[in-house]
Amino acid sequence: MTNDMVLQDLANSQGSLVERAQLEAQQSDSMDDEDDLESQANDLGEAATASDHSEDLDAVTATLIDHPTLSLDNEESQKQEAGDVVKQDEGTKGSLGDIGALDQSNAVDEASSFANDEDKNEEAIIHKAEQREESIERAAQKDMYQDEKDMKNLDAQTNEDVLSSVLIDNKVH
Repeated sequence: MTNDMVLQDLANSQGSLVERAQLEAQQSDSMDDEDDLESQANDLGEAATASDHSEDLDAVTATLIDHPTLSLDNEESQKQEAGDVVKQDEGTKGSLGDIGALDQSNAVDEASSFANDEDKNEEAIIHKAEQREESIERAAQKDMYQDEKDMKNLDAQTNEDVLSSVLIDNKVH
């Protein structure tokens, strides 16, 4: 009997909550049949004894004994109540939201926020590196122009020195 219930549970695991609740109610009913029969027999025996002494009962108890369908603990009312609870849960699902979906949405938002922050940090690092590279290029260019100027000055100085030495040599000779 237990294996049969497990197979029924697996077969209906993809069903709606109402279908699963109905299956659970049916399984509960089949398991409790013997207990129900025994309980009903005891109740009937007690009711028969109580009806013999009905003058000792209050009006509500006497009515429930005479009309057992009015009892709140009957099988039909339990099934109806279970179905109502499931319908209410399914009805509020849209308004309250699914906790799993909400959690996943929060996780996606956090991941997106983290990725955006990391992108901003990476862009800032790249921008800073580009600025440093530009300043190094400007400094190298400035040094190169200074070296070229120094070379021209040196060349001019060398030419002057050579020219003055030639002039001095010519005067001496």
